[in-house]
Amino acid sequence: KIFRAFDTGGPSGDYGVNETLNRIYISETGTNWKFEVLAFESESGFDKLSIMEVDSEDVETTLLDEHSGTSLPSPAVYTATQSKLKFYWISDSSNQDLGFDIVLWEDNAGTNTLQEVDDVYTLVIPSSGSSSSSAHYLVELEIDTH
Repeated sequence: KIFRAFDTGGPSGDYGVNETLNRIYISETGTNWKFEVLAFESESGFDKLSIMEVDSEDVETTLLDEHSGTSLPSPAVYTATQSKLKFYWISDSSNQDLGFDIVLWEDNAGTNTLQEVDDVYTLVIPSSGSSSSSAHYLVELEIDTH
């Protein structure tokens, strides 16, 4: 699975006022997630994104902690060890901006890789056969605005 996650403004619009969003991504196959923050612009100190991985007992471990401002987090690529990710976004009532653009994919312990060409993302999954070739799957990107 591969997803492209945006704030409520989508890929090119500003996010809304006084938002509180919780998004949960669960791998149906039980593999871990990897994600890359492609773009980030928010009111520094007030509009924030946190990303946590969640284990089978619903214990959260923070991967990205209350990121805000106009720069990408460092690092911009994260690898979770769990099959469940939680995105938590808040904004206040002033200074809306472009927000976040994140691509996330099932990493499968590092065996799956992501390739990007002209803003089109392809998930490369190693073949299950004995040859060393890879199967390339272009997966339609899903946008969750709830």
